[in-house]
Amino acid sequence: MSREGVIDAAIGLVDADGLAGLTMRKLGVALGVDAMAVYRFFSGKAELLDAIVEGEAERMWAVPSTDITDVAEYMVFTAHHYRRILLEHPNLAPLVTSRPLPTEGWAEALVTGIAFMRALGIAEEHLALSGTTIVRFVLGSVLREAGETRYRAELGEDLPHFEQRMIEQAAAFGRPDSPEAALLRNRLDPEVPAMEFDLGVRSLIHGMIALYGRDDAAPPS
Repeated sequence: MSREGVIDAAIGLVDADGLAGLTMRKLGVALGVDAMAVYRFFSGKAELLDAIVEGEAERMWAVPSTDITDVAEYMVFTAHHYRRILLEHPNLAPLVTSRPLPTEGWAEALVTGIAFMRALGIAEEHLALSGTTIVRFVLGSVLREAGETRYRAELGEDLPHFEQRMIEQAAAFGRPDSPEAALLRNRLDPEVPAMEFDLGVRSLIHGMIALYGRDDAAPPS
């Protein structure tokens, strides 16, 4: 039994039963120990949740190396990395978005984020708002994506029934190639969420450049 083992077991419980399924008693059962043994490593559930966020933040900030040099494209690349990490444990997404900033590396992350916004040519007075807008879009998009399947299950709606409803509604438009029918079929395509995410991030970045870019700013590169 170790601190890392406790964290791994806690994430396993959240993966299986959501955040509500994580209790110190259930954690003790999962570890095969008395619940009080967990308190050797964490003073309570709040400290354990903070440790989980620390670990997820560390994984998110470990952006893979790439030869991308264009600033906007690198930000899109980074956003996709964040999405992949968060969706590995989708039930943790609400935790990561709601807890305080991690104690390790938070200042460096903020400075780096603002530096990217400057490199895009965003005017100083709009740097903070532009940065938080991108962060909220990334986290909000992941929360929606992570929650859709879970919410349908909680409402008692099974996937085959959902798929059949989408197919029937798409057929009501007659032409299978109509934008309306395609919009409904997109909800059944597992590749579409990543495409939607990509379009959203790119639209935000280039929209902010158009709205808030400095008059003397060179194109990002």
